[in-house]
Amino acid sequence: MRERVGEGIDTAESALEAFTDLTDDIEETTSGVEEISAASDDQAAAIEEAVDMVESVGGLADDTAEDAAEVTTIAHTQKTSLTEVAAGASTLNDRTGALDDRLDAYDLVGGAADDDDTVVEFWHALGGRKARLLDEFVDEFEAATEGVSVRPSSKGSYRGVFDATLAAAERGDPPAIAHLYEIGTKRALDSGAFAPVEDLLAETQLSPDDLLDPVANYYRTDGRLHSLPFNASTPVLYYDRAAFERAGLNPDDPPATFAEVRHCAERLVERGGVETGITFANYSWFVEQWFAEAGQPLVDAENGRAGTPTEAYFDAEAGERVYEWIADMAADDLYHDPGIEARGQAREAFHAGRAGILIGSTSAMADVHENASFPVGTGYFPVADERHGVVVGGGSLWVADRATAEQQRAAAAFLGWLAAPEQQARWHRETGYFPVHEGAVDRLTRDGWFDENPGYRTAMDQLLDAEESVATTGARMGPFDTVRTLVAEASVDAREYGVAEALDRLTESAELQLQSYAQGTDDR
Repeated sequence: MRERVGEGIDTAESALEAFTDLTDDIEETTSGVEEISAASDDQAAAIEEAVDMVESVGGLADDTAEDAAEVTTIAHTQKTSLTEVAAGASTLNDRTGALDDRLDAYDLVGGAADDDDTVVEFWHALGGRKARLLDEFVDEFEAATEGVSVRPSSKGSYRGVFDATLAAAERGDPPAIAHLYEIGTKRALDSGAFAPVEDLLAETQLSPDDLLDPVANYYRTDGRLHSLPFNASTPVLYYDRAAFERAGLNPDDPPATFAEVRHCAERLVERGGVETGITFANYSWFVEQWFAEAGQPLVDAENGRAGTPTEAYFDAEAGERVYEWIADMAADDLYHDPGIEARGQAREAFHAGRAGILIGSTSAMADVHENASFPVGTGYFPVADERHGVVVGGGSLWVADRATAEQQRAAAAFLGWLAAPEQQARWHRETGYFPVHEGAVDRLTRDGWFDENPGYRTAMDQLLDAEESVATTGARMGPFDTVRTLVAEASVDAREYGVAEALDRLTESAELQLQSYAQGTDDR
């Protein structure tokens, strides 16, 4: 047995080394990708000019103009694909660290399921200490439940779980439980591969009415809960209290609006001893939050909740204000852009004292505090002016429609246990994700958790302050992952070509994606 354990560790270490090498290679190509992306921009712009010239010649050139316009679309698509590769490199880098953490905790736990046990395959996207905590939950559930064996398996990323699950569903062999990211909700529903979790929970002690509405509402469709909220988070503002004091700013009064952030950023650079005022990843999730806070849906069909959307609203006033603020802050060296989806790099800049303010996820709160050499304050996510509410991000747990009745009952029992107040209170304390059960919030409050950890109180208050509307319950889009890439590209384009042109491109490209998905749905 000891030899097999040693061989397993050697194998895991070799795999980790190979994965690290792969990540290094991808990071080296990222700069090349960005150069190609820039070239694609120039290519697209030049072709668009050619289209205008050709069209002015007259009817004889119609075919040529159409061909050139098609090439323009291809060029934009090429750029989007390349940007997705660059963002993927950043994600792979984060996952390398998660694998390293996982290897440090390598252990042989549990055992083979009894022949009479109902086996529940559970595919998830977690790594590091969050995955280890999930494993502990599984062990505790199995110890308290006879005849059920839950087999958790990390697929390394949200997209990895999503793609693997839908592929397995098409083969007729899906996992009983799949952990899918929130932006995959539309495709998951349209796939028909999952049973509404609300129906399955009827046999457990968990009532959907016990869940926090601002979290559960994201996953409700026509008032019905289709998946169980699991790891829910929102963005908040973190700031260096010591730098605020050096700059003559009130460390107990964090900035709440774009104008206030600019004022604080200017003072921090002038007197606070930092290089730049604020940093945050070029991340579509933040833009989505700013639209929600403004009460502006991202797409038509009631933000995609009353049907399949085909129109995008990124060029609305809310979009103009967001992208102009980012572009102006960057132009004045008050905003440090660490890159597309570069959340880890943004935290590093904050921890190194290069930026006095950080926008990041509530799920990173423990990391933000633990790795800072200065006292960290927390404030609401800053807005242009109006405040309608934030939208939860993260993932939820789906139960396969093609799982056997026994597997569905066992899966529902596990989900009901996992969502109970005791487990949810611990989940929140050890991961930073919101507890999804109202009873867990009550328990944490009674225990004095929020008094001892005011950052989490800020996050919870912000969540509960959100209005219920089509904007704040979140958008539904089939090609959401690709649209997110387009949104991030637009932030770069706005600084190079101007906000109006960037938003026109973004809206047009997003609508092409939406309409293509809608057409594919109609053809099924």
